Amino acid sequence: AYGVAKYGVELKIDSTNRFEANPSAQVENAWLDFPIDPDWAYVRAGLYDIPISRNALTSDSKLLFMDRTLIKEALTAIGFADNTVGVMLHGRPGEGRYEYDIGVFDNVFFEKVGTAGTRQTNEVMPAGRFMVCLLDPATAPEGYADYKESYLGQGQRLDIAVNGGRLGNAFEAANEFDNVAALGGDLFYNSGPYVFQSEFDWFVEDIDGGGEVVGDGWYAQGGYVLGCLCGTLAEVAARYQVLDLDTNLDTLRWTSLG
Repeated sequence: AYGVAKYGVELKIDSTNRFEANPSAQVENAWLDFPIDPDWAYVRAGLYDIPISRNALTSDSKLLFMDRTLIKEALTAIGFADNTVGVMLHGRPGEGRYEYDIGVFDNVFFEKVGTAGTRQTNEVMPAGRFMVCLLDPATAPEGYADYKESYLGQGQRLDIAVNGGRLGNAFEAANEFDNVAALGGDLFYNSGPYVFQSEFDWFVEDIDGGGEVVGDGWYAQGGYVLGCLCGTLAEVAARYQVLDLDTNLDTLRWTSLG
């Protein structure tokens, strides 16, 4: 835009063409990206995905499976994944061999008032992600949240990343949280027709005078491109995932085939 910044706006409209339902629209993404140095540093401000969890940072259309992972949804439930408002310094220096994303964000999970209860926070939430690309580099120095979970037999990638965030001074009704934090890492591999991805995340909600709520989860998934069948490129995939929460009596273990 005018040689000053790049921008992105995405609107989501639900319930169209449904009987007895009124369409509702909301802003999914709205951000500005200002270049500091075109080779390594950009500043992004607005509404976009927080830099935690590779699965969360992958577009719906680029997932290996239709659904996202259990641990991603658990992180979203406490405001550590998915869209939020913030300011972030990011880039891919070394000709795309490295990626860093670090910023401060508003944890929108703790910014709600209603019949279900009041949640609020008086602090911003720092969060960051760092990735190393050991084979093919990441594309676009200004790129962000443009991952794919399958490259359909194109290129060789071995990406290793760590990410985390922390929020203090948060409230939910009568509960005061001294510390709400998340920490995790992921690995991605793609070579020829093979693709593999794994991720582990841990989080804690430290309630003042009321103990801790701790959760963790991981998944491993892989795919293989069979080739062209009846004019269509076909791929088989499998995923195993585990989610362990203090608030659940049982550990969830899911196996998916596709």
